[in-house]
Amino acid sequence: MIPSTKNEAVTAFTGGRILTMDPGQDRAEAVVIGGGRILDVGDPGILEQYPGAAVVDLDGRTLLPGFIDSHNHL
Repeated sequence: MIPSTKNEAVTAFTGGRILTMDPGQDRAEAVVIGGGRILDVGDPGILEQYPGAAVVDLDGRTLLPGFIDSHNHL
């Protein structure tokens, strides 16, 4: 868990397939973000640590990390 500041908006995603891209833990049941960073990843029990978080139910959908396309032609 990474501490967040008091005024930071925190959002938790749960209820779907969460791919972590981490070979040691390739899937999770919940992820919490705030300030443009991932704060916590794990089972739904982590949500207890973020009582004010806005919870987004993925409704069975899959959540992937963001992708950056750094390929370009100048």
